[in-house]
Amino acid sequence: FISFILIPLIIVKIKFYNKAEPFGENFNNLFTSKNNKKLAMEIGKAINVIPQALDEFDCNNDYDVVFFGAGIYGGTVAPDVLSKLSSWNNAHIGKVILYSANGFGRNQYQSLIDILRGNNIEVEQNIYVCVGQAFFFKNHGRPNAQDCEAAGRFAQEMLKNI
Repeated sequence: FISFILIPLIIVKIKFYNKAEPFGENFNNLFTSKNNKKLAMEIGKAINVIPQALDEFDCNNDYDVVFFGAGIYGGTVAPDVLSKLSSWNNAHIGKVILYSANGFGRNQYQSLIDILRGNNIEVEQNIYVCVGQAFFFKNHGRPNAQDCEAAGRFAQEMLKNI
């Protein structure tokens, strides 16, 4: 049984549904927003882990890989999320793989990446990004099924390279 974390402003603790441990690693899948929860669920299916909200994540457990998706507000990650991430360290978290569904469909994680790297945590340079719903009307219906399926394929590819 393996743990994974997907973080899209909600942390997802992932547990394999079967006893086989195809990667032989500890993983988690965390998320923090409604948009990223959709991606977290699909990533969880693709890599056989259960997503977990960030508020439920214990950063003192050991994880080789944490998938994380955080909501973007005003062009950056929310300050409370950045504050939580500042307590993460490389003694417990080996690598973070980021994904994002946001209103502009582009990587807006630089502040988050700076904090993680400042704590000597490896951050995968490839980041999955797609358009997500913003406000009430912008990008309605996104991320859609195709966006979510692509996030699942991204996660599988990332794990092949570990």
